[in-house]
Amino acid sequence: MLWGRRPYDDARSSLPRAYFPPRCRRARVRRLRPALRRDLRDEEPMVAFWRFAMWTVRSIVAAMNLSRLDTKKLRQAVANATKKLEEAQAALEPVLKILPDAERATVPRVRSDFPDAARALAKQSAEHADVVAATEYDAEAVLEDLDNIDAIKDLDKPLLRMQQMIDDSRLLWRAEAYVPSLELYGVAKVRAKKDGKLAQAIAPLADVFATPRKKTPKAPDQ
Repeated sequence: MLWGRRPYDDARSSLPRAYFPPRCRRARVRRLRPALRRDLRDEEPMVAFWRFAMWTVRSIVAAMNLSRLDTKKLRQAVANATKKLEEAQAALEPVLKILPDAERATVPRVRSDFPDAARALAKQSAEHADVVAATEYDAEAVLEDLDNIDAIKDLDKPLLRMQQMIDDSRLLWRAEAYVPSLELYGVAKVRAKKDGKLAQAIAPLADVFATPRKKTPKAPDQ
């Protein structure tokens, strides 16, 4: 019988620790649906272990809004958006700057509260013409720079939202592909021990799903 044989201790090393903490073992088995428990008892121990482990993984990602999206529809939407973005880029290129890496590294970084303080100084500078005359300070140029900063603020929100949409969609689709791939790999890994062709098929995923191990430091030579 599967549970009497305790396959978990022998098989635990093949599953990333983050997905199957020790406290989840038997407590979660007892809460499994009866039909799933019967299916697991009929499986090979290691295969059943991976199926149970994937049940645990799915419970972790259950809150994700998993959905299918036709790739052709997505590509069309991306193509339409790309055209719009190219138009936006063409409109902004004459007025916005892209600095070379070397120059970007040397440009002074200022605090977020600098613009308001600089604007106040520019307005007050007219009352201290003698001090301004001793410098190369140009209040009109400073105010123009500060106004330009305000002018491009309207781009921040839509661009940040678009980047967040891209990042979250990539994160979600990777997770959706990862979970079933990990499940298939786990079952195949067990059976690949007796099937060379299957072992070759899952070889590219071996490094991807490998669990990092902490190396025990060697004792210093006496």
